[in-house]
Amino acid sequence: MTFRARPVTRPARRLPAQDDRRQQVVLRFGFLALPIVAVLMLAGVAGSTYYADHLTAVASVDGTGISRDQWAAQQKVDAFRYSVLERRIAGAQAAGQLDQATAQQDLQYVKQQIADIPAASVQELIDRALQDKLAAQMGITVSGAEVDARLAREATTVEQRRVLAIIVTPGASPAGGAAPGGSPAAGSAPGPGAAASPTPSASASPAATKAPATKAPATKAPATKATATRPPATKAPATRTPAPSATPSPAPTPAAAASPGTPTAAEEAQARSLADQALAELQAGTPFDQVARAFSTDASATSGGDYGYITATDPVDPAWVAALFALPAGGTTDVMQGADGTFRIGRVAAIVPAATDPHYQQELVQAGVSLAAYRDAIRGDLIRQKLEAKVLADATTGSIEQVHAWEIRIASDDTVTARLQAIQQALAQPGAGFAAVARVNSDAPDADSGGDMGWIAPYQLAPAVQDVLFGLKVGQMSRPVVESDGTYLYLVSERAQRPVDPTQQAELAANAFTNWYTTQRAKASIWRSPDVPAATAGQA
Repeated sequence: MTFRARPVTRPARRLPAQDDRRQQVVLRFGFLALPIVAVLMLAGVAGSTYYADHLTAVASVDGTGISRDQWAAQQKVDAFRYSVLERRIAGAQAAGQLDQATAQQDLQYVKQQIADIPAASVQELIDRALQDKLAAQMGITVSGAEVDARLAREATTVEQRRVLAIIVTPGASPAGGAAPGGSPAAGSAPGPGAAASPTPSASASPAATKAPATKAPATKAPATKATATRPPATKAPATRTPAPSATPSPAPTPAAAASPGTPTAAEEAQARSLADQALAELQAGTPFDQVARAFSTDASATSGGDYGYITATDPVDPAWVAALFALPAGGTTDVMQGADGTFRIGRVAAIVPAATDPHYQQELVQAGVSLAAYRDAIRGDLIRQKLEAKVLADATTGSIEQVHAWEIRIASDDTVTARLQAIQQALAQPGAGFAAVARVNSDAPDADSGGDMGWIAPYQLAPAVQDVLFGLKVGQMSRPVVESDGTYLYLVSERAQRPVDPTQQAELAANAFTNWYTTQRAKASIWRSPDVPAATAGQA
């Protein structure tokens, strides 16, 4: 066998020109790639910046995030609503529907709310997310038609009526010094009085409403508020309001005297007599201002009964307000006794009809407000209102499980520890009665009645107190409970299914939703970014 050597094959030699062409191709593609890489890097930076500026969460509720874009949109909604409110306050003042002092008070309130918008709007979105979830669980929905109707309402200034009033409160003396059987003071000159300062309220009205002068705190929201700019603050109400009870005290007590603030039958009869005389004088043709100065016990008597402008939602006395809005200009009501026991006569001095702004939605767009965001805010308002109505109905309808509660309050001071020990020792004595010890030692307003809080229904009191009371067995006393205004001992003497009484109905109307919602919020997982402004006092 013959072996042959494999021929050696040498690679072809690359010419210098070929190397140059290859380098040129590489360089060409390299130069083309550089701008692409730069664009991709810029896009990445822009995307990251956009995400940080628009899509990052500022808060979350049970895992549902609230983005910065939602926050920004809500701030614009709130700013627009307050701008509308400012214009309406100024317009009401110019039209003589608000006096200067009240207008300035209302405008100052608006300025404070505007300053709080960044913090408050986050809280609104948190509440809206949680309330949407709660509403879905309870079968509560809001239709597009309902949103449309509310949007139209927000574009409308509601009807107002200027009222002259004669108000006679049992036990109070007429401003003019009239006595039963008396007549208007002689020589009182007729003439318009200065418009009484209307009390701000939460009614959706372009001009302020007026409540009795004794209930005119300067810190309330102005009545000129045209829209509910945010859900009401969920600040916990006063933890208790003494309520009368027909249930015997745990310990023998003397017969209870009439409460200091409760008028006697004689005082009520006297007040009715004065109101009837006032109406007779009006029917005889005596000028209203003279009759008001002589018979009315309200502060408005000094201005001839000028009660200011009210809307149909004024809360002072719904039946009286409804009667006023059923009258023509110049009409006068009969004597009407309100649920508060006060007798009222009203005359419609002037009517300002409702008016719709046809450019309202156009103004929204011009202000840079998203109509979708505005409708979302309205929907949130309606959801909250329906939740409030549902909670109140559930808390007041039919027989409700209630506890009859008693309390001893020890005011917070340097002696609280020693006093608590002494009270506990007194209660531990054989035959000691809770009511008897409370009557001697309690600092609560109901001490004279042995600390009797009356019957307590769910959501009538703040959750912290409710949890203690409903956690006690009949005859059981609580451990010391430290609260902001002192240290408390509670006792439950009875537990029963019973309907709520009128006093409880009023308390639940004011507190039920707040107390219920406070409990629901405590159960939720809520996160709020430390980068957003903190909520101020009064914001939930």
